[in-house]
Amino acid sequence: MAVQVHWDWAWTMHDYIIESYGSGLVIVGGAGGAQSSGQGVGSLILVDTIIANTPKGIVSSLVDENSTSFLLQNVGFFNVQQAVIDSTKHKVNNATSGTGFFVNGDEIPAMNRSKALPGSQYDQLQPSLFSRRRPKYYNEPQSNVMNVKALGAKGDGVTDDTIVLNSILSGAANTSSVVYFPYGVYVVTDTLRVPIGSRIIGQAWSQIMGKGTKFQNELKPRAVVQVGRRGDVGIIEIQDLMFTVSGATAGAVMVE
Repeated sequence: MAVQVHWDWAWTMHDYIIESYGSGLVIVGGAGGAQSSGQGVGSLILVDTIIANTPKGIVSSLVDENSTSFLLQNVGFFNVQQAVIDSTKHKVNNATSGTGFFVNGDEIPAMNRSKALPGSQYDQLQPSLFSRRRPKYYNEPQSNVMNVKALGAKGDGVTDDTIVLNSILSGAANTSSVVYFPYGVYVVTDTLRVPIGSRIIGQAWSQIMGKGTKFQNELKPRAVVQVGRRGDVGIIEIQDLMFTVSGATAGAVMVE
């Protein structure tokens, strides 16, 4: 097989090319041992993918009461004998070679879209979603990397780092510097503003944590992290960060 997914709550998989395997994507439980229920994942979305010259495209344990929520969008099957197989019943849900759209899971009417939005041309591959590899910054000199802890941020989960982080981000964007967040929990009690031109990288999922009275009122929502401003045009790079909250934060907009 090309890819085996044992278990996790949710996956989004994008831009896979699978060719000349016995099975392409296998989403069948088993990591739990002899008492495993057979469920693969909580939900899986597969987008902009090609599976070719592979007898079994996707094998999933789509069991009745413990079912994987499963979405295929813009997935092409070429010279595939069985596109989607329910392994628990040995049933072929979609035996074809072609391109299209397939859903397994509960329908949520509130999320249905007008047919005019997704379009109807499922007989051929559509343009893929925009994507690019995340930057590595290997060639950046050390002098061009700003370590937020070295510049005064604490990241201890207690100290309010709002002012110092906003100052660092503003200066870094003006000098095209890379802002590095060492592992930690950086508390902000007001909006953290990320200007156009920012390049930010965390370590082991560093956290930006919204906390305090400014994020409490659900009738007056407020951004914890604001990426750019209305009308801005440019590039911002953010990776390996988590955005979280602490305490009563019903009015917090995690990222705007």
